[in-house]
Amino acid sequence: MRLAFFIGTAPPIINGGTIVILEHASRLAAMGQEVSLVTETEVDPADYDWHPGAGECRFLSLEQAKRKRFDVVIATW
Repeated sequence: MRLAFFIGTAPPIINGGTIVILEHASRLAAMGQEVSLVTETEVDPADYDWHPGAGECRFLSLEQAKRKRFDVVIATW
């Protein structure tokens, strides 16, 4: 399943909401789901290295995500 989480904050902001989103996203990815984290602008995935599961997810800008198809989209703004 292809899932997208729309994240309202871009790095280096670390807050409780972002941590929870990354927990859900990385656990779904570890279970074999294709998970994308979508931000307003392009980000460097290394900016999320503070979370151990962030590397399991793909990072897309809003513009990049517009060209993709997802089965489930979760808006977290």
